[in-house]
Amino acid sequence: MPAPISIAIRGVSADTLAQFRRGAAMRGSSQAQYLAALVELHARMRALADTPTADGRWEQVATELEALGLQTMRE
Repeated sequence: MPAPISIAIRGVSADTLAQFRRGAAMRGSSQAQYLAALVELHARMRALADTPTADGRWEQVATELEALGLQTMRE
């Protein structure tokens, strides 16, 4: 596992930062653990949204992710 690094993110609103800090604290997680969990959550939801099903159960997930600018990106 690579050594952890520190990051600084500019342009985050005070409300978003407060919500992020509360989210980590309420779960007893570090901010790094919480960020990693959110990134993993996005990956899992994106995978579900890209999974075709006969009943279209994941279409709303895809719609919501796309509304947030989190559509699937291909390398």
